[in-house]
Amino acid sequence: MHIPSLSSLMLTTSILRPRQDISDYNTCAQVCISSLIASTGCITSIATQQQENYCLCNDAAYLEAVAKCTYASCGASILDNTAQVSVSNCAGTDTPSVLSAQDMINAGLPGTNSYMICHISQRLIMN
Repeated sequence: MHIPSLSSLMLTTSILRPRQDISDYNTCAQVCISSLIASTGCITSIATQQQENYCLCNDAAYLEAVAKCTYASCGASILDNTAQVSVSNCAGTDTPSVLSAQDMINAGLPGTNSYMICHISQRLIMN
């Protein structure tokens, strides 16, 4: 029986990154995630888990769409939980999210889209 050395176990662990797990999310939010994930092009038969995670965690439009869908379908508390889990899962796979949890929450709440905030800020600076 071959027992792997500690160094080979550490190397294997550093190469294998965990896949984000949809079951980490509230069941209501899972419907939004499942319906939107295909539109990203991140999940393919040739992409590695790390590539998929990087793609999803860096797709601001996808994360914002998940946030909007989650708020509309599930409410504010589930949106908050979804944003926290998303950012945590991205960090846990060594692919930090392009959006913070607060950015996702803001994107999901009505009347707080990023464009409006940026546009209003620009107008205030110009005046």
